[in-house]
Amino acid sequence: MKWASALLLAVVVGAGYFWSLDRSGEPDAWADSGDLTDQAAGQPLVREALQESAVDDADSLALPDSLQGTQPPGGWGPDPDGHWEVTPELRLLFDYYLTALGEAPLEELVAHIRQSLASLPPDARREAMAVLEDYLGFRLALTELEEASGPTQSLSPGELAERLERIRALRRSTLGDAVAETFYSEDEALADYALARARILADEGLEDEERQARLTEAESMLPEHMRASRQAARSFREYREQVSELERSGAPREMIDALRAQQFGEEAAERLQEVDRERAQWDRRLAEYREEVAQLEAAGLSEPDLAEERQRLLERHFEEHEQTRVRALEQMNRTGDSAQTQ
Repeated sequence: MKWASALLLAVVVGAGYFWSLDRSGEPDAWADSGDLTDQAAGQPLVREALQESAVDDADSLALPDSLQGTQPPGGWGPDPDGHWEVTPELRLLFDYYLTALGEAPLEELVAHIRQSLASLPPDARREAMAVLEDYLGFRLALTELEEASGPTQSLSPGELAERLERIRALRRSTLGDAVAETFYSEDEALADYALARARILADEGLEDEERQARLTEAESMLPEHMRASRQAARSFREYREQVSELERSGAPREMIDALRAQQFGEEAAERLQEVDRERAQWDRRLAEYREEVAQLEAAGLSEPDLAEERQRLLERHFEEHEQTRVRALEQMNRTGDSAQTQ
């Protein structure tokens, strides 16, 4: 079943196994960085980028545009007693900067990472930089492995499992067992679950009851907090479906409020009620704005005048921090309309 493989691939990519997409949904800059896709040519570039002398006046380096206005992740520093160890958050710090590869050269991104790590005690800082060197080596080797292996979209669950095993082995050979477990244990647990799920869904010989039992058994292998997260997501999805059904049937608000309290408790129900009120207010304001924009567009204004009046409407209906969201929604609508006409 192709859809089962697609499901597996989506979960595996989401778990961080493949570096095919960055935050913007565009191809990963690492894969487009010339010699960094070739391990033999890339290793000297990585070693050079790790030298403190690789960047002049590192303190004055500006962040790449895509990172402007954002904050690097925390959680990788020493504990209150001053003890430091490698954590999953250290990988998030590395990735935060490395996703900007292509906007800025590797040596500048490494300089930003080094500046962040400057708050660590000297021994911890040296260890963290050594982990970064190994991590860059892993990224380099992973890109070469994927280049050689070809696209994943058409792989069967069995073939994808083989590739995942190669990646798992590569992590341990480049990062060491301890760091690989720290950085990727949750990703690997999720990928193992996704693989088992895909195989169960693809097994046409299973009856519905047996299939559901095997899916439940596969999910039980996930770490406790991941199982709890999945259950919470299911509960909320079921709640939203029930609320939608009640709203369609014209049920009184008291019945919906009672459902919230039953599902989540009084305190959480009050927070959800406030979220629903804010959502309804947003929907109303957006509808009013779009109606007025449609009237403007029907008035036959020139493009400059239309753009000016549209901006005035935007400022009248929305706060400055909301206007970016409205523009994004408008762009999505225009993109969708364009796709339908092609």
